[in-house]
Amino acid sequence: MFLVTPIEFQRMLPGVKHIVDTQQVSRRNAWLSFEVIRGLGARARRAEFFIEDQAVPLFYETLTESLDPSNQAGSKILTARRVHFTAQLDAMGKGTHCLHLAGGRP
Repeated sequence: MFLVTPIEFQRMLPGVKHIVDTQQVSRRNAWLSFEVIRGLGARARRAEFFIEDQAVPLFYETLTESLDPSNQAGSKILTARRVHFTAQLDAMGKGTHCLHLAGGRP
């Protein structure tokens, strides 16, 4: 787990918007489930997007590029997930994995 600043969070969403907007993928055919949670408790708003296998590397690269250079923990984790899932995809084929991105007021 790692934390992002509100500025990083605001950069991440537009950065991956073109990826999730072009995906018309069902849960059954997805390689990655990406959930965005904004707010806290009963006021939280959620949206879930499904990403096909071919878009996973670009998705993780885009998230990583959205981070501030000082967010070394986030960069390390996202890079490791990209490498891990790309290797899994190559070795095993399809299966759905989840990434939750939460944002709210601190």
